[in-house]
Amino acid sequence: MVADSLTVSVLQAALESTADGILVVDVEGKIVSHNRRFEEMWRLPSPLIATNGDATGRRRLIQHLQEQLRNPEYFVDGIEERYAEAESDSFDILNFKDGRVLERYSIPLRLDGRSVGRVWSFRDVTARRRAECIQEAVYRISHTAHTAENLLELLRAIHEIVGELMPAKNFYVSLHNSDKGQLEFPYFVDEIDLTCEVRPRELRKGLTEYVLRTGRPLLATPEVYEQLVEAGEVELIGAPSIDWLGVPLRVKDRSIGVVVMQTYSEGVRYGQSELDILTFVSSQMAMAVERKRIEDALRAQTGLLQQIVDNIPVMLVSLDQTGRIKWGNREWSRTLGYTVTEATQRDILVDLYPDPVDQQRVRDSIGAPTGVWTDFRTRTKQGTVLETIWANAPLGASEWLGIGVDVTERKRSEERYRAFIAQSSEGVSRIEIDPPVAVTLSEDAQINLVYERARIAECNDAMARMYGYHEASELLGTRLADLHDAADAANRDQIRSFIRSGYRLSSSETRERAR
Repeated sequence: MVADSLTVSVLQAALESTADGILVVDVEGKIVSHNRRFEEMWRLPSPLIATNGDATGRRRLIQHLQEQLRNPEYFVDGIEERYAEAESDSFDILNFKDGRVLERYSIPLRLDGRSVGRVWSFRDVTARRRAECIQEAVYRISHTAHTAENLLELLRAIHEIVGELMPAKNFYVSLHNSDKGQLEFPYFVDEIDLTCEVRPRELRKGLTEYVLRTGRPLLATPEVYEQLVEAGEVELIGAPSIDWLGVPLRVKDRSIGVVVMQTYSEGVRYGQSELDILTFVSSQMAMAVERKRIEDALRAQTGLLQQIVDNIPVMLVSLDQTGRIKWGNREWSRTLGYTVTEATQRDILVDLYPDPVDQQRVRDSIGAPTGVWTDFRTRTKQGTVLETIWANAPLGASEWLGIGVDVTERKRSEERYRAFIAQSSEGVSRIEIDPPVAVTLSEDAQINLVYERARIAECNDAMARMYGYHEASELLGTRLADLHDAADAANRDQIRSFIRSGYRLSSSETRERAR
């Protein structure tokens, strides 16, 4: 008898020392034994356990257990299946309405080789499962950062992911635009502030700015909020919430924004657990948001550049070192008549420059210093020959950007102008000052340098004959000082007026030297 009592005491102590909830029932479902942990897990009052001796009492007990579960039918089905298969083992997961998760194990209780009941074991794995869910959430956020089309799609997915970890009906993300000193709200979902101003706004003294300023997570319960208001740290912006939970989105050592959740119902409250979860996932959120924000900015910039490239009235082509065209813009196709597909399928330079000498000149010009323009006569697909000028710029290894302009009409206009000037009976000339004169110098210093550096760059025959020359070519390159008496006060006054008018020539008289 003493040995039996000792055995019972040892077994009872073992039951009470385990972290699992243990329940032992007979073949009819009547409780034979259980430990205190089982009562705590299921929040069972002692009287309810004591009344399980009959079917009615057992039904009340099972109903009490069911009321705590998200899927009560699943719980009952598991019990019935075990009684139907008395020799079977089982394992399943029970999800509670309060967020707890239990693992349920069951094995037959055998005595002398026959089943006399069943042992149920319940293990609280809430913390472990929550950690697994959080880790999975972090992975999903990282994955979504690569698959989302834009920032809005990313934030919508993040809201959904966070909502699987905790209540997140009211959720928004605010980003700090440091250049403009503003808060931007790329994502805002709120059941109360349906008409809340979500346009960018100046920094104020809201809770969002407080978290951004301090760089620390904040769980603002009504009591904490009142303390912050009394301290002059914050002021109410938007509808008042019960719990306000905000965590900074930090990238390296700076806060780029704040992720916020808030509740308006006493039935939904936030605590340290929700603060810890949101803080944990915020690092991955911040990196994902920053990545997507950079991608969106790059996409916008790329789109702008593409619009410029497509609409600029300049021919642009990408060439390799041999002159094979890899890409061309709309203006290139419009001007020359070839599609990019036609240009990339063959050596298009053969069509554009039928003369082998011209072809070689084009190929030799590839890789010329940036900004150097070269004249070419380019034949279009329709057979028209255009006067074009081309320059190039390096795009990368063995690739160049060709920049071309159709100057056919401009050259025709210049030729008509030169023909008009050449036939004019009035003397016309163009003077170049090389190198230019610094306008910061005194007027007398500028006058001296104008006489020293100014030369005839272009003139007609009439102008040359005025100085005693036969034709324009004889006058080209002549210094202004050789034509003017630089010491003559009237001439110097004329140059002074020229300088004061911003180097623009007006009607004036000068004393000139003939040949």
